[in-house]
Amino acid sequence: MQDPSNLARGLLESKFNLLVDPGPKLRRIIERFFPELLVPVVPLNRTNYTWSIYYNLDQYVWSPAGRPDRGIGLFFRFGASDGVANPAKWAYNVGVSGKGIVPGRPDDSFGLGWARTELSDNFVPFLRQRLDLGLDREDTIEMFYNASITRWLGATLDLQIIDQAFKKELMGNRLVDVGTAVVAGLRLYARF
Repeated sequence: MQDPSNLARGLLESKFNLLVDPGPKLRRIIERFFPELLVPVVPLNRTNYTWSIYYNLDQYVWSPAGRPDRGIGLFFRFGASDGVANPAKWAYNVGVSGKGIVPGRPDDSFGLGWARTELSDNFVPFLRQRLDLGLDREDTIEMFYNASITRWLGATLDLQIIDQAFKKELMGNRLVDVGTAVVAGLRLYARF
């Protein structure tokens, strides 16, 4: 088990892709409730063993005759670790996608997916227990539609519904509950 001050500093100075960048949010919470954790008093725990696996599957389950590059497909991704050196214990996402099946829109694509990330019990247990921050798991549902406007210009409409791993946020001097996030996006992109 890592000393809480080492965990705090590691989170403040590192980025974890699935958690975006927890540093700024955690720094404010630690500064408010446990400022002594910002200065480590013992060296970092080190390990010379760890493991992780990852599996990825994308497969069309239906394609129009003579068009193997178009159709409706399923996707599945799974990754797991021992949770010792990695903040994520396991993660997966699953969904359905399609390309070129909307009549008159051969270059459009769409998708609907669900993802879950389960965080390691070693991931800031001190802060979890003392402040009830959550940090157990995160669930996301995402749906998108990519529209081809011209051969070089496209637009994407995206909606994400996220049950966040962080269940609390610092507002002023107190922690408040964080609800489910709903994020809508519209993106234009050009190919040169």
